[in-house]
Amino acid sequence: YGMVGSGGIAALPLVLALVACRPSAPLSPTPISGARVRSATGLEAGSAWSRPAPESGTGVVYLELRGAPDMPDRLESLSFAGAARAEIHRTVRKGDLVGMEALPEGLEVPAGARVSLEPGGLHVMLLDLAAPLEAGRAFTVTLHLARAGDMDLPVPVRSLFP
Repeated sequence: YGMVGSGGIAALPLVLALVACRPSAPLSPTPISGARVRSATGLEAGSAWSRPAPESGTGVVYLELRGAPDMPDRLESLSFAGAARAEIHRTVRKGDLVGMEALPEGLEVPAGARVSLEPGGLHVMLLDLAAPLEAGRAFTVTLHLARAGDMDLPVPVRSLFP
């Protein structure tokens, strides 16, 4: 993964990507809200949102998962027809350095637990967008889960500035 230090123009693309992952307001622990989907196993996904991004650029998706009450699951991957690929990432910090690390093995969703993908932490990167992601619009991602199967989740695009 790439690291950002105190200098170097080569780090600019990573810095810009991290800025896009920064929250515009403090996050608070709230129940899953907004558009919500539930699998036959009881796993829930919701509270999805994204930021505007240019065509050929990199988008981001945040969401919440709540594990099925009686069994763990694994978010293996996501797909979005409007991007060349989608990758699950986490933000990592080492001292004053910050970077992103892909999670190709997916993401565990423990039974009954909430897993939040949010700015500054776990998130999904949408790489090489076919069209811009525009504020006020929405798109659909497909979550691929080991036990719950595929789930389509609507993702509204929020403006960078309220």
